[in-house]
Amino acid sequence: MTRRASFTQADWTRAIKGALKAGLPVGSFKVAVENGALAILPIAANQSLNDADDMERRMQDAFGE
Repeated sequence: MTRRASFTQADWTRAIKGALKAGLPVGSFKVAVENGALAILPIAANQSLNDADDMERRMQDAFGE
């Protein structure tokens, strides 16, 4: 029987600070345990928000508003 990996608060904090320093916006990722290691995973919901913002910008450019 194998023991699950344990992570300290410092490990979680380091992962989050690294993701933010790499330029990932707040709320665009989650930190999870994948195969015994901390992993930074994208959240697909933010992509749709970015697409909506891009669509609005293109409409404003097209119609001059």
